[in-house]
Amino acid sequence: MLPEHMTDWHSHLLPGLDDGAATVEEALEMALILSKAGFRQVCCTPHCIRGSYDATGGQVRAAVHSLQGELDAAGIDIRLRPGREHYLDEFLPDYLGTDPLTLGDSRYFLLEIPSTQDPEYVKQACYRIRIKGFIPVIAHPERCSLLSPPRPKPVQGSGFKVQNSRFGRLLRRLTGSNRLRHASASDASPAAPHTSPLLDYLVEIGGQFQGNIGSLAGIYGEIPERRSRRYLAAGLYTLYGSDAHSPLTLETWLGEGLALLPGAEES
Repeated sequence: MLPEHMTDWHSHLLPGLDDGAATVEEALEMALILSKAGFRQVCCTPHCIRGSYDATGGQVRAAVHSLQGELDAAGIDIRLRPGREHYLDEFLPDYLGTDPLTLGDSRYFLLEIPSTQDPEYVKQACYRIRIKGFIPVIAHPERCSLLSPPRPKPVQGSGFKVQNSRFGRLLRRLTGSNRLRHASASDASPAAPHTSPLLDYLVEIGGQFQGNIGSLAGIYGEIPERRSRRYLAAGLYTLYGSDAHSPLTLETWLGEGLALLPGAEES
């Protein structure tokens, strides 16, 4: 058993709002699996993609209230919190300005970064989120190639100094060394450093990173699994989520991924 206060920060539990649970019955089945795994709080984060999934903040809150009633009636001990998985595109400033929806009562603003997005636009958007008083939380960074490609490191003595900061400590853990060196290994190589200028920037501005439990279990393929385990070991993740869309095989991979999380061996 995992700690009772455990929170699933990213799930598609609300029925009918996106490509997650299709019915109340399916949502209840998913919630029961999450409860048995040790979760006591779940942030319901339907996709927010203009033209595809357009649920407003009010609709999400209403759906959370309705599903909470169903969970209570079924005796499933989980508290639901509203949220959204905001797609980082040209429409994001509209949502940020008129209908921002953070995770529960927190300042966390969950973001999905498409791998095709311009890194400079991502920086601008995340900086704007910070200016608004929110904290950008990057959903499943291990699945975003913008954050993970290896890049050359400055040679020792080039004038680049790693400071004793969260960024510096994280960079050393990601590269696996206190000495910076050139690296050109493939991302699929176990020796490849998994950092990028964009990831470095997001760390520097105080961004947070949500690890997908399914990535740790390998359900998205070998490369996201390898990246997620590197990020886990480096301490990049501060939040975790199931990103559950359906009950199909959920119990199996959820258990496999949770077993790798910090503190799992003591719980």
